[in-house]
Amino acid sequence: LAALRGEPLEIHGDGLQSRDFTYVENVVEANLRAATQSGIAGEVFNIGCGQRYSVLEVKGHLERILGRSLPARHTSPRKGDVRHTQADMSKAEAMLGYRPLVSFEEGLRRTVEFFAKCWP
Repeated sequence: LAALRGEPLEIHGDGLQSRDFTYVENVVEANLRAATQSGIAGEVFNIGCGQRYSVLEVKGHLERILGRSLPARHTSPRKGDVRHTQADMSKAEAMLGYRPLVSFEEGLRRTVEFFAKCWP
């Protein structure tokens, strides 16, 4: 919402920490596959898009989607925050046949559209 309102984005630390972000439709797809697959009760699966993006890269994608530069305010790193994470989806691929349906970029675009529509 801060990006849509033109408010500074709060970035903890240097913004180079990265995550394997995913769109909700991917999580729903994985859950539906798990719910309909026999013999996997109790299994744990990692779901993502398969690529890490830094917080600064996410900011850059938001700027491209919105067509403008976004101000940012860097704060202290959060205690205990993991520097980099990426989902190992090999188990979900092997046991569920899971592959992300929506790319990171498309998911972010849809998310921006949703928030722009709901909170103009």
